[in-house]
Amino acid sequence: MQDWFGTSGARELRDTSILDYQEYLRRSEDCTLPHFEEDLRQIELDLPRTGESIRLFLLPQDDRETLLVDEELPQHVVEQFVPVLRRILVAYSVRNPRVGYVQGHADVLCFLLGNVNENRDEEEAFWVYAKSFQKTFSHGHPNFMGFKWWGIVEFLVKLLEINGVWWGVM
Repeated sequence: MQDWFGTSGARELRDTSILDYQEYLRRSEDCTLPHFEEDLRQIELDLPRTGESIRLFLLPQDDRETLLVDEELPQHVVEQFVPVLRRILVAYSVRNPRVGYVQGHADVLCFLLGNVNENRDEEEAFWVYAKSFQKTFSHGHPNFMGFKWWGIVEFLVKLLEINGVWWGVM
């Protein structure tokens, strides 16, 4: 498995950031800005909908094979990943209020968390997530605020095109 934290530029982003991941989390506890409140509301709406992304990207192969494809993931399976996803999404919303949280980010995060490294380190996944959005949308994206679930595939393809050699994928 690739070490995306090391090869994506996320390590450098972390090392040059004024705030660390834990500080973004601390700041999220006291944030009362209206856009942040809306991000939190949307995150809470979307997290329960990430079952298929959890199945595809976060469950071990053996667990994926024992659950039927059309079967909804048991709540206890989803709940083991939701707190990590929530923390990363909330911290990112604080880090980048211009982007905040947009529907579909939780699914992208499942993909990144599942591939960041063998340990699925939460903090490293946060920085890979931040670096991915920074690099992919560095020149803006005309429909960024309209980035919905259907845009995830387009986003991931663009992400891999931009970062393929960079991550050693291509």
